[in-house]
Amino acid sequence: MLGPRLTSRLRRLGQGLVLLAASTLVALVLGEAAARSVLDVRPFRYVADADSPRHWNLDHPTRGYALTPGWHGRLEATEYAVRVEIDPQGLRSTPDAPVDGLQPGASTVRILAAGDSFVFGVGLEPDETLPARLAHHLAAAGVDAEVSNLGVPGYALQPTILHLEEWLDEATDAIVLFLYVGSRASGANDVTGAVEFARAMEDPNPDAGAVDDAPTANDSAPTATRRLSARPAAKATKTWLARRSALYNAVLVAIGPRLRAWRHGATAGQTGEAAVFEQGWTLTDLWLERLARTAKDVPIVLVLVPELPDLLRDVDQPARRLEALAARHAAAYVDGAAVLDGPGVSALYYPLDGHLRPAGAERLAAAVAPVLTHALDARASRSDTASSETTSSETTRTTS
Repeated sequence: MLGPRLTSRLRRLGQGLVLLAASTLVALVLGEAAARSVLDVRPFRYVADADSPRHWNLDHPTRGYALTPGWHGRLEATEYAVRVEIDPQGLRSTPDAPVDGLQPGASTVRILAAGDSFVFGVGLEPDETLPARLAHHLAAAGVDAEVSNLGVPGYALQPTILHLEEWLDEATDAIVLFLYVGSRASGANDVTGAVEFARAMEDPNPDAGAVDDAPTANDSAPTATRRLSARPAAKATKTWLARRSALYNAVLVAIGPRLRAWRHGATAGQTGEAAVFEQGWTLTDLWLERLARTAKDVPIVLVLVPELPDLLRDVDQPARRLEALAARHAAAYVDGAAVLDGPGVSALYYPLDGHLRPAGAERLAAAVAPVLTHALDARASRSDTASSETTSSETTRTTS
């Protein structure tokens, strides 16, 4: 039996724990109430208009899933609510660029801008997306450009290039490929995603044809759209809090990016992640080689889109590796990390969502425009030279 003194101590300990739990609960309730007064918590979701198809994506035989033609509605999350319209061809609609400053009679150049949710424009209105801002800056430079938005949320490199191949034709003047690439420990990005896509499609070879057992949209869709029951308990708990707790979201706004940066740095040496990362870079090289062969003389601009935690950790390894691949495949290169990094970088990203804010998309598009203009000019110069040589050769033969 317990002695009177020990019994008394245990009773006081129990009372203290109950008081601590009650105090913590009251503090959380008050904190939640205060957070809700300043933060409107909304789950990440696509809300279709009444006369729109219900689902924003549908199954695709080779890409896993694609955007639903004709879908229109809103994309909502805690940090934004933006308008989204998918045109009859299955691309997010982009407003026409202003025509002020264009030379009369200038021919229109056709540009394909491809990538994942950063290009699609998660968190951005139609005129704020990377393709829309790129068209605006090209118009300001006197280039009449039609920039098609081939961005699809959740796409890795392979479906992005397969998507490009569906649109690439003789009328294409340039390709801008935005690659979301983080460091080895950054989690899901277009490099590690290349490995996941290859496993899901059971087809890691970029030279192979389509597979018959393509996954459904649910299998390949972005993580945010998958069933909660398929996630580990810890991730399910975080998702539940993110959807319902203003206090949880407020804390993430304050410290989330730096917390993720610390976590990524702490796990960077894990063997399994390193192996997947290296395999992803190998697949990236192979698929970029395929794109270069398919594009032939169409100029390609590769753009690194970094994630905020890597910028906060000053990681430049992905930038160096992607720059080397661009040079290997004769593509122009824009280091988005160098463009976006600097004082105030956190203001260019949504802290909860992780996508670019309008200011971030504007800055990146402004940096890509002159590189793309130079690539277009170089192609036109090569074309003029080839045409001149052909004319000269024909003239010589006629004279002879």
